[in-house]
Amino acid sequence: MIIRNQKINQGQLRGVISAADAQGREISTDAWQKFLAHNPDRIQRPDRVLKREGKNSVFVKERVLTGIDVVVKTHVNSSKFEIFKPARAFKNYRTAARLNEFGVACEYPLGGLIRRGVFFRTASVYLTQYVNDSDNLKNVLKAGLHFTFKDRRSMAGQMAEIFAGLHRAGYWHRDAKNTNMLVSKDANGFKVQLIDLDGVHRYLPGLSRLFRYRAMVTLAASLLPFKQVTRTDYLRCFTLYCNLTGLGQNRRKDIFRELAGLVQARSKERQTRYGY
Repeated sequence: MIIRNQKINQGQLRGVISAADAQGREISTDAWQKFLAHNPDRIQRPDRVLKREGKNSVFVKERVLTGIDVVVKTHVNSSKFEIFKPARAFKNYRTAARLNEFGVACEYPLGGLIRRGVFFRTASVYLTQYVNDSDNLKNVLKAGLHFTFKDRRSMAGQMAEIFAGLHRAGYWHRDAKNTNMLVSKDANGFKVQLIDLDGVHRYLPGLSRLFRYRAMVTLAASLLPFKQVTRTDYLRCFTLYCNLTGLGQNRRKDIFRELAGLVQARSKERQTRYGY
């Protein structure tokens, strides 16, 4: 899906916004101006808070723009030197737009904005479309939701497609984990998509072989402590990923052994540090 975007400059906010939502419904300029009006008060009044860390927060604005719910992720500069780094909102918007073009199941970007102070930007604001009746994979597993064999096979395949799609698009994930996978359900079963793209970076050809597979290691380490997830699920996901990326049979066994060792070490580290 190609994301049509346009630039906006209103009040303290400027950046890029999407011209349509995930369903293809056009978002008019008037709708955007109304949504961003009275900034920063309007955007900073959450209808539902999803996460809060210090001055940074992730919350939902309900029934705005085309009647959809919008996830607003704000990142306030933590130091004066951060103004020299690219704004997270711009980087995440561009990344999400490119991944959508490559057909990778990930969050749908609605806007990448910066809030300006007197001289420099003070914060970045990243907007995505909220998926109704969804939760991250960690919360789903902690709730003890039962997955059938068909569900597990389908979800393993979807995760393999996400990682393979990342590499096709020229990206890799530095810190994939259970909280970065959003799970929803429709008439066809469970759907998985990638969210929170802070850890997604452009792929450099010089990266080592195991560095390329780091996303699968960190994700597996965050999933194995849950009794609903087995090593067979991890092997299934790895096999499907190899099929999608064309990794030959003669190399899979050695690579899987190396990755399995890293997963065990990372899993023990997580259990020691976080208790799960």
